[in-house]
Amino acid sequence: MKKWLRQHLDKVIIIVGIIALGVLTSKVIQNLNDNLAAVRDAQFLNKVVIRKGDLTSWFSLKSGMNKPVFLNDFEDALVEFSAWSSHINADGTSLNLWEHDTNLRLDRENSSLFYSMVSAKMQALPLKAYTVEEVVTLKEDGATVEYYFIPNEMISDVTFILGHYGWYFSEVKLGREEITVQHSDLNKTQWENNEKPERMSTIKIKLLTKPKKKVVNRNVYGIYNFDVTYTLKNPKIFERNLLAKEEVILEKIEKLSY
Repeated sequence: MKKWLRQHLDKVIIIVGIIALGVLTSKVIQNLNDNLAAVRDAQFLNKVVIRKGDLTSWFSLKSGMNKPVFLNDFEDALVEFSAWSSHINADGTSLNLWEHDTNLRLDRENSSLFYSMVSAKMQALPLKAYTVEEVVTLKEDGATVEYYFIPNEMISDVTFILGHYGWYFSEVKLGREEITVQHSDLNKTQWENNEKPERMSTIKIKLLTKPKKKVVNRNVYGIYNFDVTYTLKNPKIFERNLLAKEEVILEKIEKLSY
């Protein structure tokens, strides 16, 4: 065997080199395809898309909705985190998240997205100086959504109302440390027209920071939203203070029969 290796060492090195080059080329092509897909989604669809495990995350770039929205493999919308209906109050001054100056950073390798929201200077009211950072991370078994509060001056009390939308949820069960919801494959118009769904997804949202309050909102058609309120006392200045953390888990998808 050793004699054979000595006689054919140059050939073995060439073969190993070709295999390594093939693997490297494959990774380069995959990264290029991922980048092209990201550019297409951002420029033409105005969204950033991350997929991993059972969930897909769509993060809208030019709207206060879908920050993000989570979907299953059928692309049924399951639950939306909304910037329009999420509010933060810092020592009595309140803004919804969409009224902040924003910046986004994507870490595709780790299936993570970082979204910074800075208290907007164009507002007429005197504002507190702070940044809210949202971190969305997809895993094989679910996703986490975290919010950090970073004050640039002394702030005593922070209240954060986080809005979740469904249009429409079939059911919402409020627990102490989790919320379980059901959402069909119907969109808002189909639901309001009383069409029959084909699928029903069950989603568990674990509240990994202790909430102060949970409220379910409905209209004549059903449950369209629930809000979770979080509070923070005396956050450390210039540091990331965890404000809220939730975990989204797709438990099951049922095919409905009539």
